[in-house]
Amino acid sequence: MRNRRRPAEWAEARNLNLDIPCALLCLTGLALQFLIFRNAHFPVNDFTGFWIGGKLLGTPDLYDVGANLALQQSMTGHTVDGLIFIRPPFFAAGMKLLMIMPYESAILLWRIMLGASFAGFVALFPLAPRRYAALAISWSSLVAKGIAIPNDVPLILLLLTTAIVAWRGKYLFTAGVLLGLSLGEFHFFTLFPLLLIRRENRRVLAGFISVAAALLWINFLVQPEWIRLYWAGLNMPQKNMNWTPDLMPNFYAAFFWTGHPAVGVALGAILTGTAVWAICRRHTFEVALPLCILGGGESWSPRIRHFWTACWPFRTPGNGSQLPESQIACRGAAVSDCHWDVH
Repeated sequence: MRNRRRPAEWAEARNLNLDIPCALLCLTGLALQFLIFRNAHFPVNDFTGFWIGGKLLGTPDLYDVGANLALQQSMTGHTVDGLIFIRPPFFAAGMKLLMIMPYESAILLWRIMLGASFAGFVALFPLAPRRYAALAISWSSLVAKGIAIPNDVPLILLLLTTAIVAWRGKYLFTAGVLLGLSLGEFHFFTLFPLLLIRRENRRVLAGFISVAAALLWINFLVQPEWIRLYWAGLNMPQKNMNWTPDLMPNFYAAFFWTGHPAVGVALGAILTGTAVWAICRRHTFEVALPLCILGGGESWSPRIRHFWTACWPFRTPGNGSQLPESQIACRGAAVSDCHWDVH
């Protein structure tokens, strides 16, 4: 009997021997990030843009560059041309919930929500041992910067992770609902239909469409003329959408120097669409979903894919199993940080 217990005891001791160093490394990484960003000051940040969207909701100036900059100046005393609100009206309607409190209190609460989202990601991430997800988060400068210039990327990351957990638990409609709640960054889902048209993902599709339809209805409810305004907003000068479009690691930036970056977007859509279609046909939902997000962001925006990239080395392609821990550590260490698109 003693010999039968010994392998389990050895495994428990080995896990404990790994948990303690990982915990110390996580604390070291968090302390380092705090020291780096403790004096960082971003008077105009992504949350400022979200807040302004809530203020302008219901007016014809929702996507107006001048109106956005004027509110930036009045709220913070500073302006940033590349931080103009360009989310759908339902997103601005959601921000109204935070406007019952002062701006400074709301941004503090938002940062707490982002930190909780990262903690939730570590707790739920199903594709690697929890200790390695914690290491990836603790040592990522993108995570620290994401809280310093509070975006909504951590919230979307948590929704996508929870969707995979729901899919694994056979709650397919719920998985679709969670994905639909991520549509504030709808451009990440441009290649998503390639995955959802598969027969086994039809219930995921039903959940996704249900939420998308509800959000579309909210758009018309809170901003009846939103289609015309949003189209005008999408055609605002590039400098008002992104202050460093030529530095982003995507197809738009790759062709920026030619003066015809739209060619890069079209080329990127064709190349990534073809690759993602092949992946969606051959791999499971949990493998194909992150790659759909990567492909959708490759032509337009590089933000959320960095978090998926940070954890993707922990995943074995295709067979649903995990790598040995030694390989996980080696492959995880090879992941490098990339640019952060702050709009």
